[in-house]
Amino acid sequence: MRQAPAAATSNRTASFSAAGHTADYRIFAEGVDPAKPIGLLVYADGTGEYGLENPTQSYAIGGANGLAAVAREHNMVLLAPFSPNRSCKCWERGDAPGYAAYLAELISQTKAQFGAGELWFAGYSSGAQAATRFVFPAHPGLWSGGGGVIAIGGGGAPAGRAAIPADVKGKVVMRWDTGALDTGAGGGFDALSGPWGAQAGQQWYSAQGLNTRLVAPAGVGHNRSGQFGSIVRTFLDEG
Repeated sequence: MRQAPAAATSNRTASFSAAGHTADYRIFAEGVDPAKPIGLLVYADGTGEYGLENPTQSYAIGGANGLAAVAREHNMVLLAPFSPNRSCKCWERGDAPGYAAYLAELISQTKAQFGAGELWFAGYSSGAQAATRFVFPAHPGLWSGGGGVIAIGGGGAPAGRAAIPADVKGKVVMRWDTGALDTGAGGGFDALSGPWGAQAGQQWYSAQGLNTRLVAPAGVGHNRSGQFGSIVRTFLDEG
């Protein structure tokens, strides 16, 4: 018989401290069936964290096609952490390795609280950088139960040296969804083909022997409002 999770299957906002950093996080666990295998979906938002600040809106988390609904469909708890860097509300500036260590501890404890197996980390823009450049390469053991990384609007190669253990490589898929027009035309960040863009990230992880795929929808730029849930659902369903 499957053991019931130690944490209540409810929605809540709380604070967490680790690796010298403190920040809030949101948990969406309503509707999770503790009698079935539970997974954990983590969502790291982009700079400004509009989706986290407005969790009931359909921008990212709320609504029938939002991340909370998608997580519930797959019997996953959704963990949405705020960045400890409150000056930019972002992940890749400041102490990015420290924020990754903070996230790793938060993820580890949340997995234990809910008895979660698979881990999926979805990040947008700044959150995509956190996923592919800092959290996964520095803390691959979090994925010992399988799962994947979903980078939306960016997601480059690791910021430093990285070695992904062989036993993790075969359990994890790496997915990118960055618009064909998300190239920073006009002076912005080139999330597709820049040095920290999705193409560089996908090429690096592919060379390491991981299962990777990059989607670059035509006519799409950096704004992915209302699309996050659908993107994540597609990749989850593909496995």
